[in-house]
Amino acid sequence: MMILKLIFMIKMKRFYAGTIEVLDILLKEEEMVLNLQQKKDMF
Repeated sequence: MMILKLIFMIKMKRFYAGTIEVLDILLKEEEMVLNLQQKKDMF
């Protein structure tokens, strides 16, 4: 029973790590888009 729990926890940790990475990338892309829009407004 403990082994199954461990495997489940490891899988969940990997899943969360992957999700956080994706969210981080999306946030960075959004920041870049916002920065580009601000530069356009300045010109």
